[in-house]
Amino acid sequence: MSISSNKFHFLHPRKEEEINRLPRYPGAGYDQIDIPACTAHGIHVSNTPTAVDDATADTAVFLILGALRKFNAPMIALRTNAWRGNPSPPLGHDPKGKVLGILGMGGIGRNLKTKMEAFGMRVQYHNRHEMSEEKSGGARYVGFEELLKTSDVISLNLPLN
Repeated sequence: MSISSNKFHFLHPRKEEEINRLPRYPGAGYDQIDIPACTAHGIHVSNTPTAVDDATADTAVFLILGALRKFNAPMIALRTNAWRGNPSPPLGHDPKGKVLGILGMGGIGRNLKTKMEAFGMRVQYHNRHEMSEEKSGGARYVGFEELLKTSDVISLNLPLN
């Protein structure tokens, strides 16, 4: 038995079994994969860094709005049968006028910037290097310490390594 594709041709029946036993990792990153070990065994690893930018930014929007609006407090009140407002749940904050600090202005960070500006947030960022005005979409570049001091919300959009 052989397996063929445009790029690979395996001649040994055991190869299919070996390939089917390989771990499969969901997501676009490769932090959980031992690259040196793969290289040593001739295994090619690929990365699709932009594949989940939009979905990841959407999730960040949900989390930011949830934190600002204190969505968790009413959910807990419902689950504990204290939904009648005694005591009243804490009031949340409007994102409009708040400063979003983005640490890591890659694809996800730029996508998040665009989405959060729709809610009236001002955006500043810190990256290894300042980006062109065009690439940053007008977001203000600040130093790391300033980002921490002057942001109402901080979103970390960078590799784990």
